[in-house]
Amino acid sequence: HLISGVSSPDCSAIEAFHSEQEVTSHTANLFSHFTIPAEMTMVFPEGGYHLICRDFPDGPKPGQSIPLTFNFLGGTSATVTFLLKE
Repeated sequence: HLISGVSSPDCSAIEAFHSEQEVTSHTANLFSHFTIPAEMTMVFPEGGYHLICRDFPDGPKPGQSIPLTFNFLGGTSATVTFLLKE
């Protein structure tokens, strides 16, 4: 599956990074061209991939949940609820 973007009704923009990757303007769009093999589960462990929600309304608070929709090439999508951490 090729992720073509990530969106949320709670974020004006979402950036994705990997903790061990250099941060550049190109790596901020990591999930606009990211491949996940079929039948694979993506995990977001500490120190790995992470997402940054820009302009979260009323300021994000640890423990809040936010829906994120992963859009795939071809028009399908999957929405996952994430728990916010500091």
